[in-house]
Amino acid sequence: MLRKILLVSILIFLITGMGFAFQNEPDGFRGLKWGDAPTEDMTFIGKLDVVGSDFYTKIGDKKDIGTAKFFALGYAFYNNRFMQAMGFFRDKDNYNTLETICREKYGEPTKEGYYHLTWYGSETIILLIYDTIKDGGSLIFGSIKITREKDEVYYKKELEKAKEDF
Repeated sequence: MLRKILLVSILIFLITGMGFAFQNEPDGFRGLKWGDAPTEDMTFIGKLDVVGSDFYTKIGDKKDIGTAKFFALGYAFYNNRFMQAMGFFRDKDNYNTLETICREKYGEPTKEGYYHLTWYGSETIILLIYDTIKDGGSLIFGSIKITREKDEVYYKKELEKAKEDF
């Protein structure tokens, strides 16, 4: 009986562990690791939201991945720690190219939707999104830990504001 319980426990651990991993999971983007401070070659663009995410661009940054072209590429920091890299593109051809590249590099997505692919790992989440109406999309690499931390602060502030509405 104990062996069966142990075997089931190990199987559950392996199955759920595989659900939160993908091949070649990055620990950042283009030399920046999650939690790093902005580098000297970055330019501050502005605040992204009410909880203090700062948005930067990088001087001389390559605005492509393979043959997929970004019209903008930026980096978000929360409490001076690298949280997300975001590339914005136009047209479906760029989406198709990025989808092929990401599937090759990271394997099958953890979750698939209509022009929305997600790779969810233990430290990193990757989102590839395309809007057919706007004919554009984004590729986002994010730190799960820092993004959760930011979201907790944001939603606490939103709850405080909402208390006065009831």
